[in-house]
Amino acid sequence: MRSSNSRSLSSITGIMFVVGFILVASIGIAVSPILSQFDDFFVNGMRYDKTNPLFVGLPGKDIHLRVLQAYYGRTKGGIPLSWSTIVKLTRGMFSQTNGGIQSRKIHFYGNDGVCLFKYFVTKDDPQRVFSWSILTINFVCFVFISFSYLGISIFSVRSSNRLKRQ
Repeated sequence: MRSSNSRSLSSITGIMFVVGFILVASIGIAVSPILSQFDDFFVNGMRYDKTNPLFVGLPGKDIHLRVLQAYYGRTKGGIPLSWSTIVKLTRGMFSQTNGGIQSRKIHFYGNDGVCLFKYFVTKDDPQRVFSWSILTINFVCFVFISFSYLGISIFSVRSSNRLKRQ
């Protein structure tokens, strides 16, 4: 027979493992969209200086590819370029004597100052799978929390009824 201390220690270890796993998974999910290794999956477009009339607004890969094909001539069609290659080719289009071209990546979390999750995606959006995965995780957590509160409520009602009978 196990002592209560060993059961308590194993329970605490299990809880610490679950909490640690949830913490690491949450940090990974939150940080992965802004890591440069995942730019091709999470970058929606580039924002350029207002002094640049060639790239207006928030051009995505399709607009960049059309401009690069027009500037450089023949390119291998059908081969998707990475964002790092697009940045290098775009910088090569402009003279570096006046500082070149300044750009900023617009990541998964959007254009606003508030980092809101991107819930609404289109079929051709590169983050579609990621968004649906996060929404599914959120739904599963919601259902789990709802059933947990339901269980707590049922347990409390039964317990209070037993106390009333005694």
